[in-house]
Amino acid sequence: PDSEEIEIHINEDEESFPGDKSGWYAVLGDEEAARLRSKATAEAIKWKNYEFDGTIRLPVRDDGKDDLSAADVVGTALKGVIPHVSFSSAATPSDLKFTVGDVVEDYMPPTRGTGPLLEKQLVDSGILLGPTEPDPRRRRSFFSAEELEIELWKFVNEWVQIHNAISEFPPELLALLPRNIDWPDGFILEELAATMAAASELKGARPFVRVSDDYPAHRRRRRLSYVISALTDHTPFGKGMPPILLEIHSTRDRLEAVLDVFEFVNTEHMGEFS
Repeated sequence: PDSEEIEIHINEDEESFPGDKSGWYAVLGDEEAARLRSKATAEAIKWKNYEFDGTIRLPVRDDGKDDLSAADVVGTALKGVIPHVSFSSAATPSDLKFTVGDVVEDYMPPTRGTGPLLEKQLVDSGILLGPTEPDPRRRRSFFSAEELEIELWKFVNEWVQIHNAISEFPPELLALLPRNIDWPDGFILEELAATMAAASELKGARPFVRVSDDYPAHRRRRRLSYVISALTDHTPFGKGMPPILLEIHSTRDRLEAVLDVFEFVNTEHMGEFS
């Protein structure tokens, strides 16, 4: 789980962990963190019916043989599930009625880990990039994940306008645009989302499911921090971002990393005309 997913569940236990929850990384041992990881995993399981569109199927050979190969999958159909799966187009109200407090103890691991924190071991060994410390030289390093999310969408909107990329904008990314936000003048992505939603109602059209208000903001931001690679791969400075994003343990830090990419690319492009 991401660092923020652990924090969410620590928030339920104010008495045993008072103060700033982001400090869990330096305080908890692996035995204490095992229960929190279990809760984060349980939350992910609860949301799977909404987060993945089960109606999408790959047209593969169905002759009862077990020698299926990659060549049996029709290439164009891969776009429906790779690199990012859409939200469910058949989600029911019950799929959206879930809160962090609904996680049950049934998901507790049978045995708890002992010794140093697993996440810290992974960071120390170079497998993961751990939470970063604020840098006084960088104003955005003090931004929260919520602030970075909004800032990122503004830069993405600017990138779309600079490159006239409205018709090529990935729907699985646009689906993550937060609702009920007072966007600045000239923000075209909100209108584009409404257009995609209307077009998806046409017979035979690919469903466009915009993220629900009932979907947790921390999960929306987590998903955005990965799906944004659908755009960064089209920038000279952002190629090769997916493996880097996978190494970063914090949603907030991933958002800041991709925000740096778009700021650099947009500034470079505008500099060509100054």
